[in-house]
Amino acid sequence: MLSLGHRNPQGLAVARDGRIWESEHGPQGGDEVNLIAQGANYGWPLVTYGVEYGSTAWPLDPEGRDHGEFQEPALAFVPSVATSALIELQGDEFPRWDGDLLLASLRAETLYRLRLRGDRVIYAEPIRLGRRIRDLAQMPDGRVVAWTDSGVLTELARATGAGDAFAALCAGCHAPAFGEPAGPSLAGVVGRDVASVPGFDYSEALRALEGAWTPEALDAFLRDPQAYAPGTTMDLPPLDDAARAEVVAYLSRDAG
Repeated sequence: MLSLGHRNPQGLAVARDGRIWESEHGPQGGDEVNLIAQGANYGWPLVTYGVEYGSTAWPLDPEGRDHGEFQEPALAFVPSVATSALIELQGDEFPRWDGDLLLASLRAETLYRLRLRGDRVIYAEPIRLGRRIRDLAQMPDGRVVAWTDSGVLTELARATGAGDAFAALCAGCHAPAFGEPAGPSLAGVVGRDVASVPGFDYSEALRALEGAWTPEALDAFLRDPQAYAPGTTMDLPPLDDAARAEVVAYLSRDAG
């Protein structure tokens, strides 16, 4: 497969469905994650979400952030995090992350779990390690190890405490560590009126609901958001009974 318009490729992951994902450094800002397509042009040096080091004259195209005829990145980091290795997570060791991408970074000293939808990254969950992460590997038994510039080999362990399901399934949209949340804060949601977080632009489907969130209502909503509130923009993969119960219990922990 051949593509062009890349600046400084760092990581390459071949997913189980055969698609190829790539991470690369932008200039000053604009690190990218791309889904590689045969013959596609990703724009460098004509378009970028960054600027050249020490200069305000980049990109060459004065409308450089409009990719136009060029392929848009699936995800761009502004400011830069200095992306490095990239892998697809598979198997039972991290079952709720199965099929997600895991991206390493140097400058940010953080792993990013990337949830995909089609050819886009819909959220990135940061997992800070506090070290420059050079390489990643998933072992045959499913364990994930990270190799750092300081020579430390770190194993990523699955959390088993309260909130594990919330962190894996909900936090990326409702409590991200960076960027704007895609969903409203869920702190204190049990007992709170539906669609009542000030300043959040709820869908008409949720605004039409009356009453407060109860554990039972949350369970029904998480079971099938479209059946509970037809037209909602909430998009959630199917959750088994155990995962729903864990999320609802975590969200109910401070309810009276």
